[in-house]
Amino acid sequence: MCTAAAALRLGPFSAQRQFILSSRLLSTTSSIRNPVKPNAVSLGPSNDAKPMSNAMKQYLLKKRTHDEFIAKERSEFELGKKHLGNMMGMNPDSMTQEDIDKAIDYLFPSGLFDDEARPKMKPPEEVILTTTKFGS
Repeated sequence: MCTAAAALRLGPFSAQRQFILSSRLLSTTSSIRNPVKPNAVSLGPSNDAKPMSNAMKQYLLKKRTHDEFIAKERSEFELGKKHLGNMMGMNPDSMTQEDIDKAIDYLFPSGLFDDEARPKMKPPEEVILTTTKFGS
């Protein structure tokens, strides 16, 4: 069946794929009579699976890459927040965005008058512009 290594290779939709794979393996008699196309998506117990459109494939690919990118940026932000908290002698878990802004102003004094030119440390959800709302 599905091992832990195989589940890791399946990516963020591993639970869905694992369910689909296990349901296909359990219903071997029906799949012998009506074989499932390799490009098909199973939405339920019915055997007439519809192929996924190219637009849906592109959407899922774009969403997956966007989610991976945001997760990577979020982990880097949390690591930077931890280092900043250690430098300032604060608990990184209890730091608010206001505390982060004050610490950045203290550590990086700037004579620049334009707010866009000053150093900032904001969460990636605020900084990275999303052109499309995923999942909304």
